[in-house]
Amino acid sequence: MSEFYETLEEYLGEQDDVTDIRAVVRRCWFYDFAEQPVRLWQGQGKLFTTDGNEWLGTIDANGTDYHKTPAMQDGRDGSSPSYRMSMPIIDLPNEPAFKLYEELKADQWRVSGRRVICYLAIFNQGEALRPQTPLSFFKEMTMFSPQFSEKVDVNAAGTLVKKYEVSVTAKDNNYGRSNVPRGTYADTIQKERARQLGVPLDRGAEFLGLLANRTYQIP
Repeated sequence: MSEFYETLEEYLGEQDDVTDIRAVVRRCWFYDFAEQPVRLWQGQGKLFTTDGNEWLGTIDANGTDYHKTPAMQDGRDGSSPSYRMSMPIIDLPNEPAFKLYEELKADQWRVSGRRVICYLAIFNQGEALRPQTPLSFFKEMTMFSPQFSEKVDVNAAGTLVKKYEVSVTAKDNNYGRSNVPRGTYADTIQKERARQLGVPLDRGAEFLGLLANRTYQIP
């Protein structure tokens, strides 16, 4: 039995009723960026795990989770939905948001084709973080080119502020199974594939319908 399930058994072992169980599971994310991997976890402060790694918390003291992630689906049916993970870029004590945003744009080559892995960590509600927390593997995906956005918004004081956000789209290992040899391609699907790969516009399949059932002679 893995350390994760041993810890789960520990939490469940002393309970007499299912309503007494206070264990909670949090997600941990390993972004395997080229040369600069990042580890984040769905909590506050730093998390240290039994594999010897350190994970940075994405939730602040007010309970705001800056790391926006979707619910994960079971991919055993062969489907490969797109998952979008995003995070706003905020001002840091020694680095303004705009500077960090531009640095991330310059380093976006580190993303495409790299792995992002989701793990699960279990905690006992009301208990402080343990010196070492076990993990359980949940899902591995492949990242596509990141997207960057910036907009002007109004804060609580009525002042105009500029907000920056970076996001990445990922798919699990079932991605590409539908791209069979000699398969057909629709314009909408081709544009969506281009968007995921970071190509601004792909019109390669836009006129395929007009060219159907026509005969051309090569001079």
